[in-house]
Amino acid sequence: MGTLFEQKPRETTLSGYIRTVVAEVANLKLELGCTTEEAIDMVRLAIELDNLDRKDEQLMGFGEILKDISQTLDSYVDLKIEEAELNGTRL
Repeated sequence: MGTLFEQKPRETTLSGYIRTVVAEVANLKLELGCTTEEAIDMVRLAIELDNLDRKDEQLMGFGEILKDISQTLDSYVDLKIEEAELNGTRL
């Protein structure tokens, strides 16, 4: 999966993704001797866990961006206060 601004269009990746999922279901059936339904449930769980992990990583990225914005605003306010003190004016 690409990152923001670097993602391939969804329709170009969906076909390959479906083939991967179907192949994984078949492999699980062979390796574990489980039913198709059990293999599908395992793949669903794996997809859900991966999805949650991706969301966690994205939220962490947004948190970093917000932290940077906050620090920039703090620096700007500090600078304006300093300028006002030097000029003898109030904000």
